[in-house]
Amino acid sequence: MPLLPVISKRISYTRNSDYATYDTSGYWVYETMPLNRKQALCTYAWVASIIVPFVVWNSFQDVLAKIVGDEDRAAGLLLLMAAIVLVLPYLLRRRAKIFKAKEWERQRLGLSSKL
Repeated sequence: MPLLPVISKRISYTRNSDYATYDTSGYWVYETMPLNRKQALCTYAWVASIIVPFVVWNSFQDVLAKIVGDEDRAAGLLLLMAAIVLVLPYLLRRRAKIFKAKEWERQRLGLSSKL
C-alpha cells in the first residue's frame, strides 16, 4: 500500500485483453487514471479499522474486561471484530459483482438496468 498514492490503475494478475500492458511490478495494467480519492480514503480507513481495535485493547484492556465480564470474552470479541474487518473487502466485492451480474442480465433481457 503506497503511503501517498498519485494515480489509480486497473490491474490483473493475468492478461484478459489485448489492451493490457505488463508492468514491472508483476501485474497487467488495463488502464491508468487520475487518483481516485474515495478509493484511497477507503483503503486508509480499512487499514485504520484493523489497527484501532488493537490500540483500544492495549489501552483499555482492564476496562473492557470489566464491561464484558471476562478478560477472555473481551479478547474473543476483539478477535471477532478483527476477523470481520479483514473479511469485509472480500464480501463487499462479492456483493458488487452479484449486483453487476444482475444488472447485465436485466440489460440483456431488454429491461431497465435499475433494480
